[in-house]
Amino acid sequence: MVIKGDNMGARYKGRIKNLETGEIKRFLYNPSDYNENKEIEYEPINAPGSSMPKFEYAGGGARTVSFNLFLYSHDVDENKEFIDFIEAFLPEDRVQFDPPPKMLLAYGNLGGKFLLSRYDKRVLRVNEILQPIHVEMDIELTRVE
Repeated sequence: MVIKGDNMGARYKGRIKNLETGEIKRFLYNPSDYNENKEIEYEPINAPGSSMPKFEYAGGGARTVSFNLFLYSHDVDENKEFIDFIEAFLPEDRVQFDPPPKMLLAYGNLGGKFLLSRYDKRVLRVNEILQPIHVEMDIELTRVE
């Protein structure tokens, strides 16, 4: 996923907006697949005279979406800019009580406000001065609204 190149690939591009800064990045390569998960919680209830407990719905948990982002550009500044954009959603460089920014995701029928809950970056190819030119990122987003 890279910003430039709207004339490449799919007609409609997925987008991520940083709701704290207002900055928007478009996907160059839309993910070819994604996973959606929804936690569901049940509590066992002991029923007198029954050898098996009954289960009662105790509430819904978080809804998550995960997908793979691709960066492939010989413009290392463009790659770094997109990587920095995604890494700005990580909580580790923030003040203890300062929550990370929420993002607005628009990707087909997936949309809404999310927090970055998992991030895995793999640099698959570097140039002659060891700057990444091919990067894959697996991200998981947790819906917050």
